[in-house]
Amino acid sequence: MSIGYVAAQENDITIRVNISGLDSDKGKVMVALYKRAENFPKKPIIRKAAFIKKNTASISFENVEAGMYAIMCFHDKNENKKIDFSVLGRPKERIAASNNAKGRFGPPKFKEAKFSVQDKITTHNIKM
Repeated sequence: MSIGYVAAQENDITIRVNISGLDSDKGKVMVALYKRAENFPKKPIIRKAAFIKKNTASISFENVEAGMYAIMCFHDKNENKKIDFSVLGRPKERIAASNNAKGRFGPPKFKEAKFSVQDKITTHNIKM
């Protein structure tokens, strides 16, 4: 399932994303791809949902341009397609980013999560 759009001209580059460390197979992993720091983490260029099997999930973003990207994902256990928060503003669902970047008092910064895509196939591993 793919939600969103590719904002750039199509190429034959693929970004493969492997997510590990999920605490159950319940729900899906929502994965978002970003190309610009000013859009991170609110306005991705592409969003996809990945099925979970044996506490891992994998998904690919095809036809992307070479360049810098960042990924944010979360374990959407209740499949409502949004991150649920507690009354204190803490996420109830696990969140992760490319480069396994961690934020302090919020999401990580784009500069911590960004990675370069130049090869025809780039694989990125993220641990929840």
